Amino acid sequence: MEKIQTPFSPPTWGPYSKKYMGLSHIPAESGVRGARFDCIVFPTVASSGVPVPNVNVPSQYHPWECAPDLSYFSYRYDLEQDFYADVSFSRIGEECCLVRTEFVNSSPQSQNCVLNYFLAMEYPFPEQTEVKLPEGAAFLDAVQYDTYTYASPRPWDGLNPDAAKKGVFQDSSFTGGEGLGDRASLFGAHAGVRSFLPFGAQKGDSVSYTLQAKRPFKQAVLYIRLRRPWAVKEDGCTCFEASGLIQGEITLQAGEKLKTVCLPVGPVKAGAHVLSLRSLGGIGVELDCLVLAEEGEAPAFTQRMLERKPTVSCAGNLVDINQFPPFCPPYGAPSPRQPKTGEALCYQYEDVRQSYGIIPYSQVLRLRNLPSGSLEDALITRLSNGDRTYDDLCAPFTRSFSRKHSDPGFYHNIVASAIFIEPGERATEYALVFTGEVPATLTREQCEAAYAAAHAKAAQLSYSLAGEPFALSGSILQSTLLTNVVYPILIHGRPVVHFTPGKRWDSLYTWDSGFTGLGMLESSPELAEYVLDSYLAELDNPDYAYVQHGSPVPVILFLYYELFCRAQEKDKQRLRDYYPRAKRMYTFLAGAADGSTTSPYRSGLTHTFDYFYNSSGMDDYPAQLLTHQKGIERRVAPALCASMLIRSARMLGALAGYYGLSEDVKSYEQDIARLSDALQRFSWDEESGYYGYALHDEAGEPCGILRTDSGENANKGLDGVYPLMAGICTPAQRERLLSHLKNPKELWSSAGISAVDQSSGYYEKNGYWNGNVWFAHQWFYYKTLLDLGEADFAFQVADTALSAWKREVDRSHYTFEFLNIATGRGGWFHHFAGLSTPILLWGASYYKPGRVTCGFDMLIEHQAFSPDNKRCTLRLRRAGGQTAATLVAVLSGQAEKVSASCAGKHLPVHMRLPGVAEITLPADFTGGEIEIG
Repeated sequence: MEKIQTPFSPPTWGPYSKKYMGLSHIPAESGVRGARFDCIVFPTVASSGVPVPNVNVPSQYHPWECAPDLSYFSYRYDLEQDFYADVSFSRIGEECCLVRTEFVNSSPQSQNCVLNYFLAMEYPFPEQTEVKLPEGAAFLDAVQYDTYTYASPRPWDGLNPDAAKKGVFQDSSFTGGEGLGDRASLFGAHAGVRSFLPFGAQKGDSVSYTLQAKRPFKQAVLYIRLRRPWAVKEDGCTCFEASGLIQGEITLQAGEKLKTVCLPVGPVKAGAHVLSLRSLGGIGVELDCLVLAEEGEAPAFTQRMLERKPTVSCAGNLVDINQFPPFCPPYGAPSPRQPKTGEALCYQYEDVRQSYGIIPYSQVLRLRNLPSGSLEDALITRLSNGDRTYDDLCAPFTRSFSRKHSDPGFYHNIVASAIFIEPGERATEYALVFTGEVPATLTREQCEAAYAAAHAKAAQLSYSLAGEPFALSGSILQSTLLTNVVYPILIHGRPVVHFTPGKRWDSLYTWDSGFTGLGMLESSPELAEYVLDSYLAELDNPDYAYVQHGSPVPVILFLYYELFCRAQEKDKQRLRDYYPRAKRMYTFLAGAADGSTTSPYRSGLTHTFDYFYNSSGMDDYPAQLLTHQKGIERRVAPALCASMLIRSARMLGALAGYYGLSEDVKSYEQDIARLSDALQRFSWDEESGYYGYALHDEAGEPCGILRTDSGENANKGLDGVYPLMAGICTPAQRERLLSHLKNPKELWSSAGISAVDQSSGYYEKNGYWNGNVWFAHQWFYYKTLLDLGEADFAFQVADTALSAWKREVDRSHYTFEFLNIATGRGGWFHHFAGLSTPILLWGASYYKPGRVTCGFDMLIEHQAFSPDNKRCTLRLRRAGGQTAATLVAVLSGQAEKVSASCAGKHLPVHMRLPGVAEITLPADFTGGEIEIG
């Protein structure tokens, strides 16, 4: 199947580092997969302790602005009270970027500043394994198999974690950085829920290969490089029945270290040769590669430490960087020549073909070395002092401390010092970072012009006057969202640029990424589509039905639905190409394809614990913790799982109807009916008024709900309310669930909706989800409230969240994961975006002219605003629900009154704010064209 071409293609320059904030470049050609060039920019106050811009810990810098195409981004460094530096990166063509650092001194004190540039080549591993082959030998990486089968199928055979090829894992001791075995059973988040023997340990495990011999061999031998499975602690052997290139039983001895086993083959003709191996049992194996060679000619394997130290030249002259410290030169001693302003420093790295360089335009410059991969190994007071006696960056000042070397790596440091700024003044420093040919030098005026042109592309919230109070906190979140992007992340063995919920998560993340895409809808639908495309698998991909890491909450399907609703007609037709892929994700989660085990019960309910320990995204959710404590993961069905499937079926059914796929519509309707009936029969708890974790016996028959030792429903929290979002509740159930959400003694709090009922016996004040307010699940409930016509409460949810977020972010400039109910303060990771993007969605829903917001039950088939955003035309189709519903339309200006009609009939309108119209759609509304203005 031909891959969809998304509107966004990641540029080679961007904020891709996983270590420190700055500018990165992806080399076009490298001998190391996933190589990345980093330029870290660190402004500081002379002789101060301002921390380096580590992306993993709070470091006084904050993402500040970003263009959706990443051609411009900036961060603000809080240096002292009323004193900061804005560091920005502006792309100038394909080969060059401008670095601009503006110090702003609003304090009453004169300031002396230092500006550090750190340049480094980063690799995913510190070393790589290389092979030297005999002349004419045939080499095949073990991961390049034809077939790979377990005698006991794994639940994840059709959903291999982290978008990996089946059986493939990352390990730099293996040739190519990948090996073949079954580490998913050991290291996956499902480990402990299901137990399997390593590959080859069970009789019937098999693998087959096709080796291409470019020449004939008189007396060939086959070398197989392998080791024992990671989880096996003793050396041993595994027997295989071989066929094809080798016939009969073979024994492979394996130990802790990778070793090569040599097997006799005999005469071999040039051409393709099949080798099949079927296990007869043993300790199992992890395979690296196969080499077919002439007898007596063996491959040689070496593990090489990757050279991080570059060859450096300045103004065309080779610089011997070994002249530079570590040492502490006394005053008056000869010093290596230092660069002058405007001179180009060029870098050539051993494993990267293209060169890199920097042209600093500062007046006082000095070169230093940091022979480490960690900037924190340098003493912070040395980094904030440009004097030559501070050049040995890692040297301790006393013998009470040792020199540190935390990680392999090498940073070349260009330090600019003697930058003086008077009170009320600003000082701006420039540098050009480039690859390839040295660019022409720029004047300060040209640098400012390049900066201004790039800065004009920065994403804007475009809030109305009423939304201005939320602009700063929203803008910081938007910039954090757009700059939380890393390289490399592997998808099916291919390194890609990936938008992550926070740079500390060096991985894919399924449910967070759905919210990442939803948040990007407010600045760039193209970026949102890039996320969607990244997580939906191609139909011909046998290894995973969708990209799975973390909680299998299908927010990606909600992203698809929202992307469709906002698109114009021509784009809606183009988005049809994603429908079969979205359907595949749904079908897997419904337990109906790709070997899925999500639907094992006779009740018809589902669970996802075979794929991740966390079914809801709420790590310490009490019902989930109790499930793991009791070891009953394969006997429970969280209410959220079936509820998400029902709502996904409604959305995909609406899209299928739009695209004329009537058979799919019928299939979704059948799923909705079956799952709705199961939730009502086996999950509803009349006593508490919540749905529960439905229990099942060993035969898969339903047998009550999960309760604590005291008999309390263990699911009194957001999971227990989720069928409300699915749209399956009776009026009485609906009222009870809404009362939980609204009650300040239960789920409602001053910061928003609590994850856990505050009146329950298992509520905690200082948990991760328990005791805190997160915005992700609140967004589902907000949309549901619009479906139910609960406009007042919907606004209360949005306004409370925006106000609480504003209080924290305006104060700290950090975008934490959650807000604590007891204090209102943010907590845990400080530059988080993914699950917090509902803040951007709510801000736009009430303060961004030209925005229409509906619940899930309304499919927007067409929307068009007048050029001045004072009128709007919509065409809606109801996709579910039988109650009056609300849609919110934001028009420009300060209109106190707006009218709305459908087919000539007046629709009730409530003006929430000037220009913000809440329009009531009657319960019998099935669809039609709506005029607003």
